[in-house]
Amino acid sequence: MEKVLGQLWYGIAGFCAGILVRFFYDVIHGWGRKRTRTACFIRDWCFWLAAGVFVFDVIFRMNQGILRSFFLVLFGGGMILYKKTAGDVVERIVLRLWNGLCGMVLRPYVWIRGKIGKKGKKKAKKP
Repeated sequence: MEKVLGQLWYGIAGFCAGILVRFFYDVIHGWGRKRTRTACFIRDWCFWLAAGVFVFDVIFRMNQGILRSFFLVLFGGGMILYKKTAGDVVERIVLRLWNGLCGMVLRPYVWIRGKIGKKGKKKAKKP
């Protein structure tokens, strides 16, 4: 019975790991919306490398490094379920938070740039 419960917890950990990996991918994806292709490639590569290390850690700690097929199925199922239920909502929330934060931080810069731009236009109009 102990082995069955251990495998059950291993499957649950795989499902939760899939949800966590997809959540963090949505967060990182929401921040990097307007980047070049190279930056997106590097960001995705680094993320999936870190996710692989995280998943390997779950596999190693929970099942002594033995990869089971039901772990992969539940991991993928967790990712798909998260994306179908809460993924779009989380991505929109992250995007709004990021835009709001950038707006607050850059507001003084935009204000100063506007003042300088108006003075420059006035000087340009005077002959």
